[in-house]
Amino acid sequence: MPPKRMTANPLKPARHRPGKPLAEEASEASEDSSEEEEEAPPKPAPPKASSFPKSAHQALDLASRRRDAAAQQEAETLARQQLEAEFETESEEGSSEKGSESGSEDESSEEEEEEESSSEEEAPSRKLLRPLFVKKGQRSTDISAKKSEEQVQAEEEARRRAAADMLVQEQLELAAAAKAAGKKNWDDEDNIGNADVIDDTDDLDPEAERAAWKLRELMRIKRERAAIEAAEAERAEIERRRNLTAAEREAEDREFLEKQKEERGEKGNMAYMQKYFHKGAFFQEDLKEQGL
Repeated sequence: MPPKRMTANPLKPARHRPGKPLAEEASEASEDSSEEEEEAPPKPAPPKASSFPKSAHQALDLASRRRDAAAQQEAETLARQQLEAEFETESEEGSSEKGSESGSEDESSEEEEEEESSSEEEAPSRKLLRPLFVKKGQRSTDISAKKSEEQVQAEEEARRRAAADMLVQEQLELAAAAKAAGKKNWDDEDNIGNADVIDDTDDLDPEAERAAWKLRELMRIKRERAAIEAAEAERAEIERRRNLTAAEREAEDREFLEKQKEERGEKGNMAYMQKYFHKGAFFQEDLKEQGL
């Protein structure tokens, strides 16, 4: 630190006063300044602290962690030694011949195992599955393979039911077609095979063709007349019933019901399951062909 003499402001020139000396005052001022410099002790520099001191709690926590880690390491080494003692192999018999070399290798291997175990404990690794692309055709097979037996049986049962329903539907359609064909008249034009085929049978037998046409025309007129008569009879019956009184209609209805009961009584009551007992009628023709 430079002396105060060099840093202080320059003194103003002393004013001359008559009857007073100047040299003595300057010497006195210099003496006073030197005395002040000697009296002021030098200030010590502040200590450079690289880090703050640790508290007692942190020190105890660190010591307890170290003790726990040492105890865990000792327990692992003891367990490893016990496993090695239980499962002895043939290589352990030859280890006695090798001597000190095997001992040093065991120590190094134990140190490596300890380091590996510590690293595994610090950062546990998670196994990741490798993504695989599955083709669209293979996905369905995988899903079907995972199906349980109950699901497979249910699917088979549903398939059988669907097939049975289709067979029943076909039988019903065939029966309805046969019934409709039986009701058709011989002169219906639905019996024509292929309408696109050219008819080249005209004028082969004009008299027979005219007779067939006349017969078809008479049958058509007969059907139309029968339909007209049935409609007229129904209207007449409705008109007759309207003209009757309530008592007469009730008596007529009672008589009609009694007639129905008499007709049913003549037929007799059917036995149990007699309606479905056909005596093998479906197979009678086959049996006759076989001579049975």
